Amino acid sequence: MSEGQPVQGVQGGVIARIVVVMALLPAVYAFERSAYYGMRAVLFLHMNRELGMSPSDTSVVYKFVSIFGLATVILGGLLCIVLRPAIVAAVGAAIGIAGYGAMAIASDKTVLWGALFVLGLGQGLFKPALLAHAARELPFPRFHLRGAAFVALYAAINSGALTGTSGGALAAATSPSTSFAVSLVLAIVAFVICVVVMGADLFVKVNAPRAPTPPAGRVVLAGLLLCTALLPYHAAQGVGADIQFDALRSAPSSFGMLQTLNPVIVFIVCIVAFLVLTGLHFTRVGDLSPWIVGAGLVVFALGTAPLMMATTAGSGSSTALVGLSVVVMAIGEALVGPLGMSRVLGDIPPRFVGLAASVWLLFAGAASWAGSGMAAAWRAAAPVMFVGVVVVCLVIGVAVLALSRYALRNVYAPATEAAPESGAEPEPVAEL
Repeated sequence: MSEGQPVQGVQGGVIARIVVVMALLPAVYAFERSAYYGMRAVLFLHMNRELGMSPSDTSVVYKFVSIFGLATVILGGLLCIVLRPAIVAAVGAAIGIAGYGAMAIASDKTVLWGALFVLGLGQGLFKPALLAHAARELPFPRFHLRGAAFVALYAAINSGALTGTSGGALAAATSPSTSFAVSLVLAIVAFVICVVVMGADLFVKVNAPRAPTPPAGRVVLAGLLLCTALLPYHAAQGVGADIQFDALRSAPSSFGMLQTLNPVIVFIVCIVAFLVLTGLHFTRVGDLSPWIVGAGLVVFALGTAPLMMATTAGSGSSTALVGLSVVVMAIGEALVGPLGMSRVLGDIPPRFVGLAASVWLLFAGAASWAGSGMAAAWRAAAPVMFVGVVVVCLVIGVAVLALSRYALRNVYAPATEAAPESGAEPEPVAEL
């Protein structure tokens, strides 16, 4: 074997680990999200019908779930500093199983609170660790594959939202406890697949030097800036959901459209983006994620125009306008969400990528929750707030597009990479 010729086992190990990320991680997330959204779909019914809790009590529970979930993702990110993310994700999935099991047998408020506490802890470990594992496995120059992996994960989230809503119908036909039991089974399947991912991470070794990566300090700073820049986008999602329901208040039969149309469109766009990004990996095309995030922000902002028109239109046209807005905003979301995560987490030093994932989840969740909360508290001012954050989104989207070329040349390129004017051509990325 001549010097410099790749060892077949090393290449095979690389391919095996990438296949695990591209195929098994989305499956884990799809089953886990189906379990979670199925639980959320029947939680109110369970609290109201079987536990006799008042609307104010149920509101406290939902606030607890949101706030506690934001706090526990930081714990998950910190654990990823000392443990491999695949291990943290498997532990979180196992804790989640205990939470669903307790919820399935919850017969009083105390057991319910305990189940939600355990489930929230499991979620906090699982989510940032799973995202961190995907980012760690696909460093520079596999930026297109990393984008494709995060697109697949985002599609899995939305497929879980679609299948999870069927839990409400199941609960209406049987009982909430039956739906909780189904969530438990789905969570067990997710855990089993997660254990396979962990096994591959521990035992499929690749003893090969890593390719040069962009300077860590610049990447971390740019990721924090992008997380902050996307706060108005996440807030607009929270406020926009309330305005959509208000616009359709005169046509309540259309509420189901809001629950299904968005995840369907996001899923379709994600599948197309997955195929395109996977194909781009085998070309000489450079990283496109900053451009895609900027374009997605612009599309998302422009997609709110029909929604604002619907707030003043009659009931006959409001449904069509809201539907059009949901479609266009979903297209923007399918570009901003997964590619934003890929760019923020990509090329972070492996030990700290889990913490970066928890910061992303914290920023996104807190901004969306705050936006929705302010819209509910000041309902009359919600349209004005919405217009304000949407205009900011549009400005930020244009700014990201304008700065993308600079960022790709000066932030997201390895320090050792030859500059274009030196005459040296970069190595093509033509293999996994």
